Amino acid sequence: MIEIGKIFNECETALVEALEMLYQNRLDYFLLFLSQAEYNPLCENIDGVSSYMTDYTWDFHVNYHQRSYIIRYLNRNYKRTGFTYSEDSIDDLVTEMMIYSHIWEDVCFLKFLLRLSQLIDGKGYVWETDLEYHTELYEKIRNEIIVPLKNQRLRLGDIIESAYSSNVRNAFSHSMYSIDVDKGEILLWGGRSKEKSWRQVMTFDEFQEKFLTSIRIWNTLFYLINECRRRAAEDNLVSGMIPVAGGKHMQIWVEERQRGDKYEPCFRGYVVNLNDGNKE
Repeated sequence: MIEIGKIFNECETALVEALEMLYQNRLDYFLLFLSQAEYNPLCENIDGVSSYMTDYTWDFHVNYHQRSYIIRYLNRNYKRTGFTYSEDSIDDLVTEMMIYSHIWEDVCFLKFLLRLSQLIDGKGYVWETDLEYHTELYEKIRNEIIVPLKNQRLRLGDIIESAYSSNVRNAFSHSMYSIDVDKGEILLWGGRSKEKSWRQVMTFDEFQEKFLTSIRIWNTLFYLINECRRRAAEDNLVSGMIPVAGGKHMQIWVEERQRGDKYEPCFRGYVVNLNDGNKE
């Protein structure tokens, strides 16, 4: 029997550990990370507007209905104990394969993971991730998320490594899988030629553990980032000057601002060219 509570606790602990490491070691970059900063080349020729943006929430908002669907599904099946796949719940297994595949293609989620991992490993902020093109995702997740986290001996790297499977995503996307209910197994395959073909058997329990781990990392990361943003706004935190590019530096501050009938964290910043003193 899969221990859901143990999986959830380990994921939350690992994420908190990673975020705390960035906060303790690189506060300026921690604020830049929380600000959801993004480089937008479309703003390059607009007077008085910087291409270096904060509070870039497009990636989050475009997936609103997908995320709502996932939360409703989880509440339906996993608020009760001991949910397992059976002849009567194979539709749910297929649904979870779809959800799993979408999570590991969620641009907003992957941007947070990639930027967090790179910053923790002492690298600069990744302004342009190119994740929107969904190319070479396996290499990006492996080399730019898992490896940097493991370099710092963070448990989060091991957890993501065990949870992520490009085989599940590829097999599901191309409908190259079959389900054996009696054996409790999923057969995944790909390729047609002798040189490129592959096959993998994954038990129901193995997939469910990957699914639950992925879901917990995905949901908890968004929750913790929102909590960190809220606390940063309450404390009115301000960064130092952060190197950007070409002699430019950026400073960020955060405050609570009223939006409608509630107050929300608001990250603002300006870019200054230290060579000529011009501010954007």
